[in-house]
Amino acid sequence: MIEEARKNCEHALAVFDRSSCTDSALKLKLLVGLAAVTRFISTDTDKAIETFEAAIKLSREIGDKNAECQGLVALASYRLLPGYRTAARETLEQLKKVALETGNRPALWEHETLVAELDIIRSEYPSVIARLERLREELRNASDGTASRFDADLRIRTENTLGAAQWLGSQKPGTGLRRVQTAAEWALEAHHGWTLIFCFTRGVLFILSECHDNHSADIVSPS
Repeated sequence: MIEEARKNCEHALAVFDRSSCTDSALKLKLLVGLAAVTRFISTDTDKAIETFEAAIKLSREIGDKNAECQGLVALASYRLLPGYRTAARETLEQLKKVALETGNRPALWEHETLVAELDIIRSEYPSVIARLERLREELRNASDGTASRFDADLRIRTENTLGAAQWLGSQKPGTGLRRVQTAAEWALEAHHGWTLIFCFTRGVLFILSECHDNHSADIVSPS
């Protein structure tokens, strides 16, 4: 329902701008909500970047560090998609700085996953594996929730990406295969659409098929 969320946010922002409302905190919530969904579906790069930067700018004016982290996460992940590596890395450095200043652990976790994705693009698998193994242990010991309303479940994302990296770029492809299988099982149990999509498109079906595990591939495939 991401497209519906985008339309609702855009409509609310249009109404806000036409009104005499001066509630900047409310406008920031709408901008952050729009940024969260835009990162996945927008094909208009200029418009998307404008949304992310507007959210970041307003969050800094208000002093809302949590919203700033959300805007930076959206901007960094969007820049990774078309391969703007230098810009993405600069944004990730800003994200880490703000997250460390405020002790925002979820933002730091997002930072680690996005840096891992950047390293995957560069085929730096040992770095990816080491980073995600550390993150996996931290998430396993976290007492607070690691699921995201607007993104794939972080624990499952980490397990899935780590498994794919181990299968592709390590001396332990069997470990990677087992980890991907586990991630697929968790994704099915989560009943969360974006988590399933993430796992399908980030290695599960490809690896299972390449390993001729057709039974597992049939189970995780959408009917």
